[in-house]
Amino acid sequence: MSAAAPLLYDQPINAHYEVLFANFIERSNERLPAGWKRAVLHLPADPLRVELSEQDRFMEGLLGLIREKCSTTEPKDTSPQGLWIDTFDGSDVVNKYLRGATLKIYPGESLPRSVWIDVAAIAGAWPGSGFFGR
Repeated sequence: MSAAAPLLYDQPINAHYEVLFANFIERSNERLPAGWKRAVLHLPADPLRVELSEQDRFMEGLLGLIREKCSTTEPKDTSPQGLWIDTFDGSDVVNKYLRGATLKIYPGESLPRSVWIDVAAIAGAWPGSGFFGR
């Protein structure tokens, strides 16, 4: 098992969550339930960084919610857009950080990769200098 990168406060918010997911999933060897291949988290408009003291509780709550939703949904009955979770009321710590987010879980044969949850890209500022690119 490779050593995961530490969480840095000044890293982009997507990287913060990606490293958090990688660290926890690699350490716990957590897998998606059978019939599901990957999950993608679309962060809320103004996402918060998960405090160090709450990271394990956050991940345990999030993974528990994923297991619960997947166990009550047949993958074959899910559209190609996946199973959407947009309320995180089952865990106060998950709801605190992901209120306004959407987690999409896609059906299919699980991939042989250790980290199965990704963070969707957040649209950034236009790289040009203004609308007309002056």
